[in-house]
Amino acid sequence: MATGRETERNLRALVDLITRELRAGVTLITPPAVDGPAARTFFAGLPLSWDPATVADIAARIGRIDARSVGLHDVTRAHGPGGLLEPDGVHPTPAGQRLILATIVQHLAGAAGRPAEPARSSRPARSSGAIG
Repeated sequence: MATGRETERNLRALVDLITRELRAGVTLITPPAVDGPAARTFFAGLPLSWDPATVADIAARIGRIDARSVGLHDVTRAHGPGGLLEPDGVHPTPAGQRLILATIVQHLAGAAGRPAEPARSSRPARSSGAIG
């Protein structure tokens, strides 16, 4: 698994590519919260794990990249895992999927009325290299 710092660097590079070089919009979405005890039990002995603190760190980093990101982590954490997650503590149940969909749709509907804002970048703008 990539570190939080690596994930943030990679996301910033992707946002730069999409917004600056492709001149397209992007909506970042934080990961939903996970149920740590359920995930530890379900994935015990496997080379895969889901740590709530790591997922929360990734969500916070996404929020720093773009404060207008869809905050699924906050919404699902506030609701609690009851009924939203499968027994593995990671994947959403149908009820969890409905909450995720409603959150994204509500966010996008609100964003439709706001003017676009350039993404914050850690890199300077690059020339398009176009020859006129």
